[in-house]
Amino acid sequence: MSDLWALGIKCETLYQENPKSNRQFEFALENGIPLMLWIGETEVAEGRVKIKSLNKKEEFYLTRAELAEGTKIKAIIADGNEVLLPQEPLPKKEEEKKE
Repeated sequence: MSDLWALGIKCETLYQENPKSNRQFEFALENGIPLMLWIGETEVAEGRVKIKSLNKKEEFYLTRAELAEGTKIKAIIADGNEVLLPQEPLPKKEEEKKE
């Protein structure tokens, strides 16, 4: 995150231990976050990050060096990902509806 902050890109993290991906998407949609950055075990092993565009329903992969350099992430943001476009809410799973 410090690499993104240094580039002037606003970002935050969901402070939950092992959050479910559905909850992460809900958080992004509820808070108007157009891009999600994933760094899972696979991404760490490969030395890259996955960026999901909620507007375009696309995924991009950048190396950590590319992310820190900033040109590619700024291009992704400028390509229709400055703000979150209106989205349909995610369907609730049966066990989530009961809570």
